[in-house]
Amino acid sequence: MDNQADGKIIVDTEINSEGFKAGSAELKRAIRSLGNTVNGLGPTFRKALSGSESAMQEFTKQADALRFSIADIESKMDVLANTKTPTKEFAKLCAEAQKADAKVKSLEDRLAKMEELGTSVTSKAYQNLCYDLDVAKGKAWDLHTAMQQLVATGNSHISGVDTQEYAQLSAQLNSAKNLGWYL
Repeated sequence: MDNQADGKIIVDTEINSEGFKAGSAELKRAIRSLGNTVNGLGPTFRKALSGSESAMQEFTKQADALRFSIADIESKMDVLANTKTPTKEFAKLCAEAQKADAKVKSLEDRLAKMEELGTSVTSKAYQNLCYDLDVAKGKAWDLHTAMQQLVATGNSHISGVDTQEYAQLSAQLNSAKNLGWYL
């Protein structure tokens, strides 16, 4: 292996949106549970208004749990809001770049194998493979350049707060808060 620079630019194209997906799924479950808790507070609230001390204690206990749940969900949503997720365009470019990189690697391996076997560099098969490799490298270069431009312009990722999923979670949380107005 020679140690000369080959002009390659390597861009890590792996996208990890698992934290966002896992966090939003967890928040959905928590908000659903919160909604059930809020709905269950109604009868307890009515009993508490009747003057029963045990009913009032039970209502206070459930109301405290609801306040804690709301605070916990808001805290998790704050974390989710600050999570960066790739834009659709950037994710598409990353996927295409990974495929292009794999094709380049495959063609380089085939070329190395031909050289190993002593194939003449003037043979039609060798020449065609070199041409295909040049085309594949050009495509990979173009894709990586496009990705770098999106990164440079700040259009490669969006904040979690700007996603449709976050908006839905926020609306569900606000709905649950509105149901618990009497807390």
